[in-house]
Amino acid sequence: MNKEEEPKPAPSGSTARAALRAAIRADEKARDEERFGPASEGRRLDAWRCACGWSGGVKELAPSPAGVACPACGGTPEAA
Repeated sequence: MNKEEEPKPAPSGSTARAALRAAIRADEKARDEERFGPASEGRRLDAWRCACGWSGGVKELAPSPAGVACPACGGTPEAA
């Protein structure tokens, strides 16, 4: 038997755990990349605007089933 045909030994317990941790981190990173937007990136959204022409601060936004709503028209505002 030459070196190319010899079976490789199974990874040790610590190597297998390290590989599992690396796979878990890669999965978490991929999941985090699916989230988007300034708030997901740790930034605060202080200014908002709406298609109706309204613009204002976060304290002026109205709650809605979808999250937040424009206080003037009830539409969905976007970060300014």
